[in-house]
Amino acid sequence: EASATMRREGSLLSRTSVGAFISTCGHATHVSCWHEYMSGLLRRVMQSDGFEGEGLVRPQRGEFVCPVCRRAANALLPLAPSEPP
Repeated sequence: EASATMRREGSLLSRTSVGAFISTCGHATHVSCWHEYMSGLLRRVMQSDGFEGEGLVRPQRGEFVCPVCRRAANALLPLAPSEPP
């Protein structure tokens, strides 16, 4: 059954799968805003302060909680213009 093979273990789909696991909710952000957001998360982790998503994500591994929908994500996907410049 597909659901058994797609069982999530940590950030991997399974111990036998190879490749990268990318998770995103689809909301957009400016790269500079995301850097500022991640800097704040990492600062709170280093200071042992609580943060939104604590226990769900590990900011030191690039994981974060979307500030819009509160879903866990670990990647930003670049948007390309719909028409060439």
